[in-house]
Amino acid sequence: MEHQEQPSRRSHARIGSGPSWWSLALIAVVCLSVTSALGGVLVVNADPTLGVVHREPLGQAAQAPRVTAQDLPLEVGDPIVRRGAIEQLLRIRANSVVEGLAKTWAAEQVEAAQVPDFLRLQALSPRSFSYDVSSIVASSDPTVVDLAVTLSYRLAPDNYPATLHERLTLNYTAAGWRISREVTSGSRVPMWELGDLAVVHGAHSTVIGIDLPASRLSRYADLADAVVPSITASWGQDWAQDVVIVVPSTADQLAKGLDRSLDSLGSIAAVTTVEGYSAGSGATRVWLNTPILDQLSELGRQIVLRHELVHVATGSAATESTPLWLEEGLAEYIGYLGTGVSLDVAARDALDAIKSGAVPLPTQLPTAEDFAGPHLTEAYETALIACDLLAGTGGAASLVKIYRDTALGTGSADENVSAAMKSAMGLNLVAFQRLWTSRIADLAQTAVVK
Repeated sequence: MEHQEQPSRRSHARIGSGPSWWSLALIAVVCLSVTSALGGVLVVNADPTLGVVHREPLGQAAQAPRVTAQDLPLEVGDPIVRRGAIEQLLRIRANSVVEGLAKTWAAEQVEAAQVPDFLRLQALSPRSFSYDVSSIVASSDPTVVDLAVTLSYRLAPDNYPATLHERLTLNYTAAGWRISREVTSGSRVPMWELGDLAVVHGAHSTVIGIDLPASRLSRYADLADAVVPSITASWGQDWAQDVVIVVPSTADQLAKGLDRSLDSLGSIAAVTTVEGYSAGSGATRVWLNTPILDQLSELGRQIVLRHELVHVATGSAATESTPLWLEEGLAEYIGYLGTGVSLDVAARDALDAIKSGAVPLPTQLPTAEDFAGPHLTEAYETALIACDLLAGTGGAASLVKIYRDTALGTGSADENVSAAMKSAMGLNLVAFQRLWTSRIADLAQTAVVK
């Protein structure tokens, strides 16, 4: 069966239309979940995830010396023996990548093979690396086969492996099966194919830079180390408290790493992905849009990162139990918490738009479609107002309890949050929406239109 990447929830940290840091509107997490049915599992250090290489079509695979068709060995003619030989080759290759043995993995491929640059990958010091073979298809020439595989890897902070899908071409040579071509089957480009990698480790972070010096990465490690304890103080101890942050040097690298168009990134400041076999069991990566972040103040960068790390802590990218407005509103609320930015300032773009008549006063909480539509700012900022209402006089603790109760629900997202509200506030979802609309109207009335 073919592996398929199925985008689940998508959100991003986005900068508002105003010129100042206080007009920041955050949008958070992209969840890229991968579902798969796997056959023939190859495991190195028991992990699945990694794979990548060139994104563009690469043309014909490198030519390898061929054996004659006469008296083909069992490694070619017998499918079971052939599979075993190929799996053994991939085990050796995967082990050599983990151990940094370039000569060994080079020996498993033909001369001039089209393959990933695993030398760049060594900067990440992967804890595990594996190929999981889902299909082997022979061509009309029995000495040439094509493989569909899942490449998996795990870094030190990862609770789960990250995964990428690849296509490999193997040729049978006098030395046995050898790799002549290894490319990603999807359109995402792995980070080690985007440029040279540098890594800086903080107390709570692993920061990976693409074509950036370590000195540039240190400020993000310091920022993460400052932010993580504040997230724990609001959310609780039950998360890894150790994050992987990817810092491309250009927006183009970010777009290729996420398989997004440059236009779709727009003013997005950061994107969080969960990359793995299925929702809830992938490696989390926080990707930063460096050109956008470089325009922000230190406080602006902190708010962006706080927002993203709330999603990491809650695992909201991997759940369908909570409505998206609650996930994003919680991230906004904790993102601004303790920063000195007031609610009317944090939601200023939405309030101005409502007061000026550019958008109508909302009567229904933002839907997933609203977060993907033309009024992203209004969706995120009105979600913040909703979560500020849920927090009430109890602050973050009350809001987090409602979120946790919602996430534990077994009904629809609306049913779950309605039950949590009823328990905490004595209001169902319909009554809460009326209260929320009234609150927005009051805030918009006093807003100063830009």
